[in-house]
Amino acid sequence: MVLGPRTVYLASITCHPRRTCVRHGLAGLEHPLGHVTFVHGIGNKPEPSVLLEHWRAALLDDDGIDLASLGVSSSLVYWADVLYPQPLVETSGDESAPLELAPMVDAAPSDLSWLASLPPQERGFVERLGIEVGLATVAPTPGDDLEAIVADSPLEAVPLPAWLKRRLMRAFLRDVHHYLYDVEFSPRAGESFQVRRDVRARTVAALTNDGPMPRPHVVIGHSLGSVVAYDVLVNCPGTPPVDGIITVGSPLGLSEVQGALTPPYTRNDGWPERCLADGRWVNVSDGMDPVCGADPRLAGDFRRHGVVRVDDVAVKNRGSWRHSIGKYLGQPQLRNALRDMLQ
Repeated sequence: MVLGPRTVYLASITCHPRRTCVRHGLAGLEHPLGHVTFVHGIGNKPEPSVLLEHWRAALLDDDGIDLASLGVSSSLVYWADVLYPQPLVETSGDESAPLELAPMVDAAPSDLSWLASLPPQERGFVERLGIEVGLATVAPTPGDDLEAIVADSPLEAVPLPAWLKRRLMRAFLRDVHHYLYDVEFSPRAGESFQVRRDVRARTVAALTNDGPMPRPHVVIGHSLGSVVAYDVLVNCPGTPPVDGIITVGSPLGLSEVQGALTPPYTRNDGWPERCLADGRWVNVSDGMDPVCGADPRLAGDFRRHGVVRVDDVAVKNRGSWRHSIGKYLGQPQLRNALRDMLQ
């Protein structure tokens, strides 16, 4: 069967309780007063423990939130190894300059030659999504000068070299496609994954932790990680209730991504009712973030029985790459939302 974004295959993907995540603070907190589960996004990442420390440090910098001092434990759902052969070295993780961004999306994930072998429906999805995020065309070749960038798109406004912008967005297209279409993928010799099934399984395992999680429990999903979090909260039986969700630089507003969430997604009933119920959902976005900039607002697209419940918060990140999780975690609006959810 061809797996298309509007077919019923979503419900048939089993969520196996296998854990692949990293935790911080659980050993030192006998009775945690809450928990934060982070879910990372597109591109390669440093090894799990290093990446978790990056997130926690970004949240703490400049008089931010010290989760440990609040008695709040944390964990990270790590899935970069499902699509990338080996972790980045630690110094490549902060996304502060073009030379540090480039290793996140080297030649392999930015080569779109895999498009040529896709069924027409899937290739159409990738091409439409590419246009939606600012690529005028999506060519199934590794040539960096073949694709124009859509004028006045968020991608055009990003102050990075054109070749790097195209490479970043090609990696985004690959990672999103492979997740939404549950592609079987081998990042290393002798090891393969069913991408959506296995990433879902890791997320469910992290959210359950073999027993009741400390409450309040807040999930922070960045980039494609926000899609993973939403997908698991809506579609995976056995996922426990959470008290809050913060989506950051999320592509959930893009029409092509939304199309891949049906069923059960609809605009009037897109709220993750079973797991979030009366909890809070805050969506944080930067208008110059190309991953979400084409349609950064989610409130109208994920209503609860027709009622707007998502809080859309606009921020302005510094620097050339506005999609960086470190920059988002430094924003007062995000920190204030997290503080409120942890009370």
